[in-house]
Amino acid sequence: MLDIRIQNTKSRIQNGLLELLKQKPLNDITTKDIIESAEASRKTFYTYYKDKHDLLMEIEGAIITNLQEALKEDRKCLTQHSSFPDKEGIFRLSQESFAHTVQVCSDYREVSRILLSPKRRH
Repeated sequence: MLDIRIQNTKSRIQNGLLELLKQKPLNDITTKDIIESAEASRKTFYTYYKDKHDLLMEIEGAIITNLQEALKEDRKCLTQHSSFPDKEGIFRLSQESFAHTVQVCSDYREVSRILLSPKRRH
């Protein structure tokens, strides 16, 4: 199990980058900016990440991994049926089959908004 202090430190660094991405494009963000935003030391940053791109890849990777797991969980209810459901059954299944995926999307709503903003692309 990951030490909670490590997770908190990494979260501060990740949140530091996300806060900066609200203000300016990734290309304009320096490691120093991230360190200052996260209130972390340079040594701490480099303990966990090679550079800002490595940090961004970890954030994006966590989102993708959580979405994949949610999709797997949501698909379980679809594989439990041996026959094609009626209209009401289809409606119920459609609600059940995306519940976890929708929850993950909701959990990452703000992060996704930041990562998909036009500012990030420049």
